[in-house]
Amino acid sequence: MAVIFYTLLDVLTWNAYDVRLYTKAEKKEPQFHFLKKLTEQLTRSYMKRKEKNIHLQRDIKIALRRILQIH
Repeated sequence: MAVIFYTLLDVLTWNAYDVRLYTKAEKKEPQFHFLKKLTEQLTRSYMKRKEKNIHLQRDIKIALRRILQIH
């Protein structure tokens, strides 16, 4: 079941990248950078919610704050 999910996710990210290439008139962005930005945009709100969890381990909170650039 997980294989199907990750295959579907891979296909969706490739399609999103292709759509961006054909609709964006600006310079071509490398796929790695596109996927990194896409991942950050899709996970940011989840990480913000998790960071506020009082039961979360301290080291994980510190890592989330560093990723979210919260001081």
